[in-house]
Amino acid sequence: ATWPAVMVFREKPGERLRYRALHKVNDYKARNGIEHMCVGCGRCDDRCPQYIKFSLIINKMTAAVRQALAEEA
Repeated sequence: ATWPAVMVFREKPGERLRYRALHKVNDYKARNGIEHMCVGCGRCDDRCPQYIKFSLIINKMTAAVRQALAEEA
């Protein structure tokens, strides 16, 4: 097993948050075939310095992707 967060240092807090979020949602699915590893704790929403609701964005994005895939079928 690898721990990707240790491999590449991100200098700015925003870069670190972006990397962690993408790892939990995108990279995890690509590596393990499981939807994502988000447990819905809301910590990313609380930690965002711009008060962006990451969980809301992910849910909207997921719905948009599913709708686009359904329209293609």
